[in-house]
Amino acid sequence: MWGDIAISTHSSANDRAVILLHERVHQFLVPKLYVLREYRVSNRAASYLRSSLYRYIEEALAETVAQVGVYGIRQFLTGIRFPIQNGYMFLTQGGGHYPYFTGSGVIIEAAGLLFNGMVSGIAFELRFQPANVPVREIPAEK
Repeated sequence: MWGDIAISTHSSANDRAVILLHERVHQFLVPKLYVLREYRVSNRAASYLRSSLYRYIEEALAETVAQVGVYGIRQFLTGIRFPIQNGYMFLTQGGGHYPYFTGSGVIIEAAGLLFNGMVSGIAFELRFQPANVPVREIPAEK
């Protein structure tokens, strides 16, 4: 939550490199300025636990950077699939491999974001006003 990293030495050098790079991405995303840091860190942690979409974006980003950084561009899709394959979240239901993961599923949250217009707790509406468009008449063929 605060950006501290601890890695086991019981794995291969490549695995440790992937793990370290993955965790450094998480560390990079942690607020560092001390102005309201505790508040911002707790909000970030709450978003991670309560939103499947947030969890997917952060984990996919971290794993993609790690896989591509260690093994090359061919591992790009491995990083994108990582959160789903490892149980960090589900596509259509809330939860994950930890019991305190909640959310509604990535597809439902993304659809709700697009449909309801809610970004970071701020609601917005998109309104379309119909306009009178003149209709061109096509001459009948003879």
